[in-house]
Amino acid sequence: MSILNTEVSYFKRANVPDKNEVVNLQTFLRSQLHREAVERIRAIADKEQRSAAKLNTLPGITPHGVFSYRDAAHLVKHSGFIAGDIDFEQNPYSADSLKRAISKIQNVAYCGLSVSGRGVWFLVPITDPANHEAHYEALIEDFYNLPTPIILDPAVSGVQSFRFISFDQAPYFNHAATPYQNKVFSSPRVLDLSSAPKIQGNDAYKVEAILTQIESNGIDITDGYNRWFSLGCSFAAGFGEDGRYYFHRVSQFHPGYNQALTDRQYTHCVRCYENLIDMEPNEASSLGLFFSIAKSYGLRYAKPLQEESTDRATRPQEAPQQQQQRDKGSEATDSGLNTLQGAKELIQARPDKWECKAIEPHSEQDETAWKADKERAKRVADRNDRLSKNKREWQEYRDFEARLKARKAKKRTQQPAPTGA
Repeated sequence: MSILNTEVSYFKRANVPDKNEVVNLQTFLRSQLHREAVERIRAIADKEQRSAAKLNTLPGITPHGVFSYRDAAHLVKHSGFIAGDIDFEQNPYSADSLKRAISKIQNVAYCGLSVSGRGVWFLVPITDPANHEAHYEALIEDFYNLPTPIILDPAVSGVQSFRFISFDQAPYFNHAATPYQNKVFSSPRVLDLSSAPKIQGNDAYKVEAILTQIESNGIDITDGYNRWFSLGCSFAAGFGEDGRYYFHRVSQFHPGYNQALTDRQYTHCVRCYENLIDMEPNEASSLGLFFSIAKSYGLRYAKPLQEESTDRATRPQEAPQQQQQRDKGSEATDSGLNTLQGAKELIQARPDKWECKAIEPHSEQDETAWKADKERAKRVADRNDRLSKNKREWQEYRDFEARLKARKAKKRTQQPAPTGA
């Protein structure tokens, strides 16, 4: 008998939490009834439009169990599984490579594409459903510590989380998966938001100026999870571990603000940013994203000339090239939302558990990391140049073929028609 032969709640719409029926989990995973609807949604390029289409079109389940009403307090029976979510934006791997890697984990019972086709999700049986979230905390750690780190989305850790029906041409099934035993009972730190970390520099001044306006007016700029996640990545790019303080300050005006969850989310953002540094340096966010979002709310900074001169006076001596780069760094981050200027100063070591360790600046290890980042960026630039060259050469060949066919067609039309005897 398959380990997936268990019951879950089925909802016709995600936004109707009180109307559901009980279905078999394995039957749901194999269903192709909504294949055409899923493929239409995958063809939508805009993320917000895809989300709206899912909400208005597709049914789904609560993979963690049967509910009388879809919230944690109304769980009737746990399914014995945890569902994990892997987004390609946070993990620069292909769907096939992810499924191959996950299929080697004996605890995974199922893995398939998400509705958007831009991520995968999976199911893992657990030994202690009563400690559901502790299992998920451990799962986050174990996936991150794989030889090729995989970053799980912490937003789906709740027992009441919803999963839209999807379709995968080649899903992975393991009907005899080994139940997962690991658990992590994290003790979130208590942050004193009145005590600022000692961050200096032009970017820190700008961020502080905007945060002061946010706090004075009680403005929430964390509209939706995607923006919240983007803001966290922006602070991780700009300040590394010290950005945790700024992330809490910008998150505190959301109606659902929770310090422990916000703390865990920032750790997730730091890890995502670190992973992007390792894989694709040109794809990570910078502080420019925070400035852009703040600007959309009418929040701006204005740096006095006196502050700039004081900043220069107290700045350690730098090589002329480094000083020139630093002086124009703030302007570059405002316009280049997908750059990694100064990445060498951000995250120099993988986080240990939920603590993110930072190395003191200007160390020998700092210089080694900077050289590695520079070489990696050069490799990416060289690769992009090769791809552009190949694309140009291919287009030239196509143009040549088109001209050749046109000449042949013209020649055929100009030939005199054969005359009869």
